[in-house]
Amino acid sequence: MIFFIFGGGYSGRAFAAKTSYPVYGTTRNPQQFSNLKKSNIRPLLFHNNQLDQSSLFAILERITHLIISIPPSTNQEDPVLELPQFQKRIQNLQWICYLSTVGVYGNHNGHWVDERSICRTTSPYKKKRIDIENKWLLFSKKNNIPLAILRLAGIYGPGRNAFVKLRTKKAHLIIKEGQVFNRIHVADIAGAIKHLAHKKQIGTFNLCDNQPAPPQNVITFAAQLMGIKPPPEIPFEKANLDPITKSFYKDNKRVSNASIIRNGYNLLYPNYQQALTNMWHSNQW
Repeated sequence: MIFFIFGGGYSGRAFAAKTSYPVYGTTRNPQQFSNLKKSNIRPLLFHNNQLDQSSLFAILERITHLIISIPPSTNQEDPVLELPQFQKRIQNLQWICYLSTVGVYGNHNGHWVDERSICRTTSPYKKKRIDIENKWLLFSKKNNIPLAILRLAGIYGPGRNAFVKLRTKKAHLIIKEGQVFNRIHVADIAGAIKHLAHKKQIGTFNLCDNQPAPPQNVITFAAQLMGIKPPPEIPFEKANLDPITKSFYKDNKRVSNASIIRNGYNLLYPNYQQALTNMWHSNQW
């Protein structure tokens, strides 16, 4: 197997670091080349007009597994599908994985959702995610290449977690009655991709842990592990939140991961308590 990751960011690097197969990956910033190399990724520049097409196309002709971890472009399209000659260059491609978001479901008033649930998002950006999912489904069918779509919950892991927020004084205990969020440790993103890739699995899968939970519970638990007091509670109505953060509280749902569990994937971190405890005691946060 030869992997190519469009978007060698946090999730892509986590996957590459856990596989023994060759991995190529893109970044928009050449200053990130060293970080990609540390994660077992052979880096390429892919950003607007900054693109070495000859090198990219030569590699695409060899790859067997493709992971797309790039958000919609500034014109709200998929930059990979817009790449000239992309379809002609993937002659040996055997499997595609598109990383999407559980945000496509929108608000379900705290009820459970699965892959069959209606996507109710009102966000133009998340609607575009649905549109791009459908374009990849069409591409997969047209070219007879297996496609897995992973709808990811809120991602956390080393460098991105409640400990960091508490240590940097950026943690807030926002209280909104009934509000829950879904989350997934980055190691489980890597693990799920590896699991699906080896099986060349087809389908759409939610990827989240077993425990949708109020965000304040996560902060409080992390503070207990650190042996410090959590920040004071702030009612949502009185919280001074930036527009992006505030928008997350518009959607309230409990996302089921039953489909990918039935497929045979076993979560490394089935809940935030196990993950945070392991991260804290191993000093890998």
